[in-house]
Amino acid sequence: MTDSFAELQEILETGNIPEDTRHITEPCHRRLLDALLNNAAAGDIASLVRHVLRREDEKQGGSSSTLIKVSRKPLFPKREVWEKSSIAIFNGDDDKYYTISVRPWKPEWLDFGNESPDKPVFKEEMRRNYDYVAGDPFLKLMGLDNYRSVGQRSAIHGILTAPVDATLIINLPTGSGKSLCAQLPALLKSQNGGVSIVVVPTTALAIDQEKGLKSIIKHDTAYYSDDSQEGKERREAIRTRIREGTQRIIFTSPESLMDSLAPALYEAAKQGILKYFIIDEAHMVEQWGDDFRPAFQEIPGLRKDLLRLGSFITLLLTATLTESCLETLESLFGKDLKVISAVQLRPEPSYWFNECKNEEIRKERLIETVCNLPRPLIIYGTKVEDVQKWKKELEKAGFKRCDLMTGKSTSKQRLELIEKWRDRKIV
Repeated sequence: MTDSFAELQEILETGNIPEDTRHITEPCHRRLLDALLNNAAAGDIASLVRHVLRREDEKQGGSSSTLIKVSRKPLFPKREVWEKSSIAIFNGDDDKYYTISVRPWKPEWLDFGNESPDKPVFKEEMRRNYDYVAGDPFLKLMGLDNYRSVGQRSAIHGILTAPVDATLIINLPTGSGKSLCAQLPALLKSQNGGVSIVVVPTTALAIDQEKGLKSIIKHDTAYYSDDSQEGKERREAIRTRIREGTQRIIFTSPESLMDSLAPALYEAAKQGILKYFIIDEAHMVEQWGDDFRPAFQEIPGLRKDLLRLGSFITLLLTATLTESCLETLESLFGKDLKVISAVQLRPEPSYWFNECKNEEIRKERLIETVCNLPRPLIIYGTKVEDVQKWKKELEKAGFKRCDLMTGKSTSKQRLELIEKWRDRKIV
């Protein structure tokens, strides 16, 4: 057992948390401590204790369940809450503490054979099998020595040697380094002036990409709607830098691209300083359209207009290039597309599906899943009202360390949520 686990055992048994716990850094231990320090709800604490115990069981080989004592002070969950997270209680009559262990989660409504669906997750085995590849000298610009994969290297070489009016589809598996395929060529081409536009599906992704480049580009690179005076000034400064050729790279959503950002891009195209027009998750151009975020399907028209004013390379980045998607992209961006693919089986994801006969069963199974799966955990929905409803359901079920982000979230809300996620204040 690790020293931090032994210390955590004492905290759980006594209910007393030391003033300084900064030395405890293992992520699942840290999440639990942060929850205890911030008076989290019972459901949060039970699921986080479950995570710690399952993690410890798998580290010890999974041959037996770890037994610990947990205090019965008001800070800790009651018996029924523990049991919802597949935690067994052995001395329910003791008024000071419970002795508990955790069971693997094997819901009868999932078909996965003899294996528990949570076992490989808690074991935290490295399953991704990409081999790093020796880099080129220009990778130093990004502080890198190696490519993440052969596919990433081939893609970047293809981009850097493409004609100035080429259109390339970069088809790489998730996690193999598509972001670098956008950022590195854009920064190389703009060292002496210029700008590249990167269209991402959400404002949150734009902000995240901006944060990743802060050590290289000191000015703002994420362009998004914000009606505050500071936000208006921020956007105006970006548009000015685009016209001057000093912006280098910009991350934005389709809606912002088609709205207030477009005039500055027209000016850049006229001056010949627009270097790359990049669409991340390009398959969404096919999937989203008339009824949901129509701006995605307006992008090709804007690009065509810009090409009348100047030459630039178009990059369509995706990890989901079906035959139907390729046909759609060809119809929107031209038949002379060049496809650079590094398709391979990904060993790390596992998928479980279950059809629920009604909404009540669906709710019960989702709550059961949240009680038993490790953290951090993301629940995706396709409609704003669905996401809002599920947040209320989670809160009713005893989970307070959760938050939501939708297309209606303000810029401030999105920034705050990203920081809370990084600081492990939500799970």
